[in-house]
Amino acid sequence: MPQWKYSALDREGRRKRGALQGDNARHARALLREQGLRPLQLRPAAVRESGKRLWPRKRRSLGSQPLAQICRQLATLLRGGLPLDTALKALAEQRSRHSEILMEVRARVQEGYSFSTALDACGRVFPELLVATAGAGERIGRLPEVLQRLAEHFEKRQALRQQVRAALAYPMALTALSLAIVSLMLVYVVPQITPVFLDSGVELPQLTQLLLALSDFARAHGWLTLPGAALGAVLIARAMRLPAARLRLHRALLRTPLFGPLARELNSARLMQSLATLTDAGVPVWESLRVAARMLTNLPMREAAMAAATEVSEGAPAADALDRSGLFPPLCIQLIASGEASGELHQLLGRAAETQERELSSRIGTMTSLLQPVLIMVVGGFVLVIVLAVLMPIFEMNRLIGQ
Repeated sequence: MPQWKYSALDREGRRKRGALQGDNARHARALLREQGLRPLQLRPAAVRESGKRLWPRKRRSLGSQPLAQICRQLATLLRGGLPLDTALKALAEQRSRHSEILMEVRARVQEGYSFSTALDACGRVFPELLVATAGAGERIGRLPEVLQRLAEHFEKRQALRQQVRAALAYPMALTALSLAIVSLMLVYVVPQITPVFLDSGVELPQLTQLLLALSDFARAHGWLTLPGAALGAVLIARAMRLPAARLRLHRALLRTPLFGPLARELNSARLMQSLATLTDAGVPVWESLRVAARMLTNLPMREAAMAAATEVSEGAPAADALDRSGLFPPLCIQLIASGEASGELHQLLGRAAETQERELSSRIGTMTSLLQPVLIMVVGGFVLVIVLAVLMPIFEMNRLIGQ
């Protein structure tokens, strides 16, 4: 019989921890209640197998692709007439990689909890967007339709992410290749011709002297490059954990000429997509803004959306609240204002999301078309400088020989 570790409260409100055996999570919780304990957390205990200790993996939030597949498959099963707990069991049997978490959701549903509450109890595994939208779908009796809409939302979000990664892959690869070429020339090519320059007695130009100094430094201290880069990356990563540092970096990013508009379009598209999904499920506008704001990766835009949610909860129009920060596109603001005036907000939010997706695709295409020639020119410039630094002393030697 499986063993479970638990954290629970007794009748006097004191926290207790321990382990017990149960057929499944539902059975284990029932045993705890029979003991007068209110379960707070329950997870499979570590077991010994072949002399090794196996620990359950730390749970991570699910990505957009598995979330889209889970929502779509669950919606299909519910539309087929299956009860929610049966549909979750069938889905867990089909998706072995996520069977544990799905069976945990099913156990809570069987205990009488709502589907959204069962999802929320899993911590950060399921995003708040899914929890809030599923809860609204349960309240209005449209859970299969809402899950289908969520699947489409997660698929669009995954497509946007892949598009951005694909656009940045080539420039990053070209940058790495250019650094490798320049490093090889400094470490292996330049040292081969250095003795020729030194034996010739010709006064070397300053550009050549600088190149030789860089070559000597690269050969003597080049091994420090990788540890130094790793240390710098660690320090930057730790600094980015500080909210103040991340906020300053994100604000500076919004002001950059190339990546600023891209970050603005990307976060605006994500906000409009989330708002369209939430409002279509019947979630109030202020709550939709609060949940959708958490989906944004840029901190200034997230704070602006959270402030707008507070204003909307106090009675302000959503369009005016979002427009106050000046960070969101005017076209989206106008569509939201038209939707509020006509009472068709979720439909116009869908149009705003489509508009932002098109704008983002156009922005990514423009950025890619600009970055490629710029990087090629930069690489060519470095190579040209090295070639000139090598050829200038040779020309001087030929001139002296000709005299």
